[in-house]
Amino acid sequence: MSARLSGLALLVVLALSSWAHAAGDPAKAAKAARELRRNGHPEAALVVLEQASAPRDPRVLGETIQALLDAGRLEDAQRSAHDLTSEQRGAALPLVIASLRLAALGGATPDVLAGVERSLETAPKHVDLHALRVRMLVQLGRDAEAAQAFDEIPSTMSDVLRRDVEIDLLHERGRRELEDVDRVERAVPRLERALQLDDSRVDVRIDLARALVRFNRNERAEEIVLAGLERDDADTDERLALTSMHGEVCRSMDRLDVARECFDQVLAARPGDIDARIGLARCHLRGGTFDEAAAMLDAVLTERPDHIEAQLVRAEVDLTLREPESAERHLRSLLAARPNHLKAQYMLSRALRLRGEHAEAKVVLEAYQARKEELASR
Repeated sequence: MSARLSGLALLVVLALSSWAHAAGDPAKAAKAARELRRNGHPEAALVVLEQASAPRDPRVLGETIQALLDAGRLEDAQRSAHDLTSEQRGAALPLVIASLRLAALGGATPDVLAGVERSLETAPKHVDLHALRVRMLVQLGRDAEAAQAFDEIPSTMSDVLRRDVEIDLLHERGRRELEDVDRVERAVPRLERALQLDDSRVDVRIDLARALVRFNRNERAEEIVLAGLERDDADTDERLALTSMHGEVCRSMDRLDVARECFDQVLAARPGDIDARIGLARCHLRGGTFDEAAAMLDAVLTERPDHIEAQLVRAEVDLTLREPESAERHLRSLLAARPNHLKAQYMLSRALRLRGEHAEAKVVLEAYQARKEELASR
């Protein structure tokens, strides 16, 4: 979501910025920025922090990194922390939290969660730590604990931050449920609720459309995407992502000409866009031009050998062409990175059956069914 300042927010920024500058106090600048950031104005927070008299003060630097992360400026945030030593990272709580958030960019890990829990022991009411704890737990698939942690959030958390944490909680669970056709029905209401909480969240809108497509509600999915394209607050990247998703919806409705137009529009702006290239490959697969689909996917996999979706669709082409050896190779590579990918597990059992490996196919299929039952029981 792009960050833009409303007229009121801009007045707040100017007032707080002038105050922080006059005070020349890093602690006051950090506190002012923190409140702006927590209330959904990270760019405003950065304006305040630019006026701080000591930009390398650990409190100011910690808030700067967090504001950059909240504004979606990940590379800037990483650059700001690049030269920090371990000792410096622990010099102030805002910098400790910023370091934990940076460590979690590649995905939640038990080590990051343990760091959050340790910090909460010394600052049990710190709302940024509570927000990070909920997000880490749900990313690790510990949904019941995440829900409990959300209920334990201190009442001092701003309404905006609480809303954003709830959205992330709903969104992450919905995204995981998208992988299983039998659980897509659960994803739809979660993602609908998340979008109701903030209809400017393009990432949620796209995943809701994707869930609706998988639940065979294509017309509703198209309404969701087109409503996003009609908004005037989406930036260029968001509009291209929505256009690509519109192509996916149209492909699912067998409106292949419109789908290709959508993907071509994205590729005209971004020739290397992988999602659009895979979308076009899917159009070729649906249209029966298998060689073209295979060539496009092979080009993607040459650039990104570990791309999950490209491997999956390439295996679909192989299975369609009854080339199980190639399908098996792509699926095993995918499952090495994502061992619990349900669709890949099922497709691998098909590839093994086509090869005559019935015993191993049975083992893989049983693992697939066990995983589905485990997920259904949650």
